Amino acid sequence: IRRCRRKQSPVQQDRFVQSKVFWMFFCCDHYAQSGHASVVRVYYQLLHLISDASILQPADLEGDIYSNAEDEDKSAVHDATVHLATGELRLLSCNYDVVAEKSIAKGDFFDKLVLSFFMIMIETFHRALCLYFVARKTKKRKYRIHANKLRRRIEKWENKRNPNVKHYVPFLEAEQMALNGSWNESSEYYQKAITLASEDGHLLHAALANERYAELLSDFLKQQQEASYRLNESIRLYKEWGAVGKVLNLQARRDDLGLA
Repeated sequence: IRRCRRKQSPVQQDRFVQSKVFWMFFCCDHYAQSGHASVVRVYYQLLHLISDASILQPADLEGDIYSNAEDEDKSAVHDATVHLATGELRLLSCNYDVVAEKSIAKGDFFDKLVLSFFMIMIETFHRALCLYFVARKTKKRKYRIHANKLRRRIEKWENKRNPNVKHYVPFLEAEQMALNGSWNESSEYYQKAITLASEDGHLLHAALANERYAELLSDFLKQQQEASYRLNESIRLYKEWGAVGKVLNLQARRDDLGLA
């Protein structure tokens, strides 16, 4: 899918994804794998909401492909999939407080449902980011405590030489330094996180780090030219990743802040 996004038009990309999804539905039906079909439907709805230019800031996992309100599948794997997809959607829609509150209330809900699944790393990282984002905004101790707990867990993964999380740690360190008011140290960590994420092809995380770094540069370091560059980098990366609604939102924010 990443290859098709880089070489094809948006219409061609959508047709490509649709063809693959429909083939998966056919295979699931042919082999009577209703559980797999349910999971595919959730992810396909998530992709549709992220890539549809007419949906600027979706808050709920609802649509013609999948509707949480009408969902009757109560299996553990399905519940975990809905939990993950909803969290990703809210992260991209900047509903950080919802993810943060759910993380505090439910804890490692996802981990317990899908033991040893690699997406646990991403889900944990994204929860930590949202907790930090809200901690910086509200200054409330409860968010800082839970964010620190997840950051220390991820640092243990890196200490065990997990290659998938090496850009997670500097990103979270940047958030921790910003929370402490250490703006210059935070800037250095953001740059490191962006470099590592970009080198390994993690477009979403590189975009997120650039977006957060732009906010730091604009609001605290008062470096408007560099903030403009980072925000435009974030837009470019989100566009390449396929998050069309996010791109339109950031472009509007950029224009409002005069960072074009």
